[in-house]
Amino acid sequence: MDAPCLDCGEPVQVRMRDGEVLEVDPPEVVGYVAVPLYKWFENIAHA
Repeated sequence: MDAPCLDCGEPVQVRMRDGEVLEVDPPEVVGYVAVPLYKWFENIAHA
């Protein structure tokens, strides 16, 4: 996934395979999941 940072506009790159994060650039990226915690285990790969 290549996307701009929604805060500063700088590029962010996340590489994943089979639901596992392989690489993140920049390394200090913080993610947000818009799924309530109690629903995470209904589809853990999505959360």
